[in-house]
Amino acid sequence: MFPQPWLPTKYFPHPFANMRFTDVPQAKYYQSYDWVDNVMWRGSAPIQNAFRRRYLGLPTIHLGEGGHTYLTRGIPFAFMWSPALVPKPPDWPEEADVVGNLILPGSGMSDYKAPQDLLDFLDAAKAATGGLGAVFVGFGSCVLPDPEGFTNMLVEAVKLTKEHIVLQSSWSKLEVTDPAIRDRVFMLGPCPHDWLFEHV
Repeated sequence: MFPQPWLPTKYFPHPFANMRFTDVPQAKYYQSYDWVDNVMWRGSAPIQNAFRRRYLGLPTIHLGEGGHTYLTRGIPFAFMWSPALVPKPPDWPEEADVVGNLILPGSGMSDYKAPQDLLDFLDAAKAATGGLGAVFVGFGSCVLPDPEGFTNMLVEAVKLTKEHIVLQSSWSKLEVTDPAIRDRVFMLGPCPHDWLFEHV
């Protein structure tokens, strides 16, 4: 299981490849998974292979062998995001599937007490959108290379769509200060997603 695309596909590039995306399937998108896998493997191979040999009794994985293991061996693999957000690419094997978000029952996260200003914003968003509510925009541990440029693009998107957004910038430290849309953007700090996704 993994929360990001990691199997090669010609329909979109690897999320770490920093490539421009178009809706046209391309061979270079497929190749981007090998590029990223090989770069990451060079840094982690010594540690992972030592662990495999010492504790698991497994053979060494050599450069270039790791990324396609799931494809060549028919290993089932679940990707944890909503298929409504990014559907399973047509060129992924039957063993790979997009299964949605996973939330453990009884994890205790749903005991979260939201701040009143967040609750007020979510209520106002529902009232303004005929019950549809706010859209969540989050980046987790992604660090955007141009936070100011991205913020400007986000501001323009909110102006054009007239959506209400809950923005959780995390590591990228985005801040929306444009007074024209400030009432349609809620800057969110730490918040359990199992609670949040029930409200956006």
